[in-house]
Amino acid sequence: MLSFLCEVISKIGRKPECFVILQYSMISSVLLLGGILGGIGRGAFDWLMGNNGLGKNWYNHLGWHALVGIAGSGSGTFIALMFSKYELDASRLDSLVLYTGIAIFSGLMIKSLLPSLDHRILKLLENKVDSMFGTYKEFSNHLVDLVALADDALNIDKPSYGQISSAIARMEAGKSSYRTVRAFNIKLGRLYRKMSELDPGNFDEHINNAISTLKNFEREQRAGKQTQEVKESIATAKFNIACYLSLKRRKEIRDSIRNALQKEILLILNEATDLDPALAEEVKNDPDFDNDIKDKFQIRD
Repeated sequence: MLSFLCEVISKIGRKPECFVILQYSMISSVLLLGGILGGIGRGAFDWLMGNNGLGKNWYNHLGWHALVGIAGSGSGTFIALMFSKYELDASRLDSLVLYTGIAIFSGLMIKSLLPSLDHRILKLLENKVDSMFGTYKEFSNHLVDLVALADDALNIDKPSYGQISSAIARMEAGKSSYRTVRAFNIKLGRLYRKMSELDPGNFDEHINNAISTLKNFEREQRAGKQTQEVKESIATAKFNIACYLSLKRRKEIRDSIRNALQKEILLILNEATDLDPALAEEVKNDPDFDNDIKDKFQIRD
């Protein structure tokens, strides 16, 4: 069988080493499948007998037994090769049948040879998994709390300087953990924008912080795989950056800087709508953009 496969492969340009590759592939399959069958067989027996020591649900139970079976299969096959005169030769059917049987038998028997496995090692593994999920849950809850905090501060009719400042401080403290989270960074940018209204004496500082937050978020997004969701996140960040630049432009009295800002805003809006065409209509309706921007903005095909 292996010789036939190698002949077929050699005709399409592969090197003759394919025999070795197929040999090891076949051996690996025997060990893996034999161990899984043996482990699941032992797991099913234990489940039917009411001895559900490895996992609370049937799929966990059988999954753990399959892993244990693979370990038993590898160990049993290794011992057999050490003390037997019969080699594991994937080109011979009798050798494959013999070692498939050894793999299945080893998968069935490994748990009996290690009676404390389900109570010690697997308990340790289960605790590790629980710990990982617990950390993820804690991480998620913290993120939700921070975004909710920002929403609460932004939704107050007349928020105080202290309320917005406190929300910003809390979010800045967790910023390093949520560099790629869209909702977190958009909300933080809006908090800085609100702060620019409450503290007009430091308007530029607050607006620049909002822009910097979203540019850093955009940079993090570009570093990953460019899925449609990521492209929409980048587009949203760019749209908000354009809004904040437009607010800066309104306060600028020098025509040269106003014109430069207008060009930058239009460029960013075109980039944003290229990534997410749905934002084009929002440009026309967003009060942050004055008529000069709206009139010059062109929806590109």
